[in-house]
Amino acid sequence: MQHHISAGFLSGMASSVLLQPLDLLKTRSQQNESANLVQAFKSLSSVKEAWRGTLPSVIRTSCGAGLYFGTLNAFRTYRANRSSSAGTFRTSALPKLGVWDNILTGASARALVGFIMMPITVVKVRYESSLYNYSSVFSAFKDIVNSPLGWKGLFAGYGATLSRDAPYAGLYMFLYDLSKSFVQTEHFSPPVANAIAAVTASVLATTATAPFDTVKTRVQVANTHLSYVDAWKQVTSTGWRSLFNGLNLRLFRKAISAGISWCIYEEIIRYNMKRSQQLN
Repeated sequence: MQHHISAGFLSGMASSVLLQPLDLLKTRSQQNESANLVQAFKSLSSVKEAWRGTLPSVIRTSCGAGLYFGTLNAFRTYRANRSSSAGTFRTSALPKLGVWDNILTGASARALVGFIMMPITVVKVRYESSLYNYSSVFSAFKDIVNSPLGWKGLFAGYGATLSRDAPYAGLYMFLYDLSKSFVQTEHFSPPVANAIAAVTASVLATTATAPFDTVKTRVQVANTHLSYVDAWKQVTSTGWRSLFNGLNLRLFRKAISAGISWCIYEEIIRYNMKRSQQLN
């Protein structure tokens, strides 16, 4: 399991540093009713500011990815050992599961890890937002804790986050396995095949869960308690299309992130398994 955690950690770190500007622009394009992508670009005072929030992003993504991949592997291995329909892939060392096993293991792993990493996620979103002029990540953390919500503020939007992440992870695992089945040909090397499958699964799952991402951001940037229902009403008050604010950025970021992280993760696992077999 330690190989899956370390592989996830490294893949998450690589993707978070490279793609932080897209994450920041997405947050700012969703933060209030009048926000949009053009205003998000204009809010940047320098190129350096595009990487604002990189530290909490790296901590959240690398640690979160390590925990997620480790937990996901444990869940998938458990189901594979108890399922007669489980199989293997030519390009992957991971087990091939059925539709419901993929959905349930992906959603369960994401729900658990999402709760553990929630405080870092909230600090990251608030620090990225241009609604607050925080001088440091610690000042963002301190302000949240000292707000009327207190320590509960660090878990603001968990319900909204769960409504996005659990369905996304479940759909992603199902679509990822399905996509890998279509690229199991001699025309693709394992890294390319896995990257194609990851990008395809990410695009479809991201589009399906986009409204929940917008509502989640609105809840987390609010300085006072904002319920999930009220946030939904606030977003849709300017039209249902507002639920898809930032989708283009999120699609681009998630697709590239999935391609990078899953390709790196799969290759590290394949390498470690081959090395273990050689040593044995």
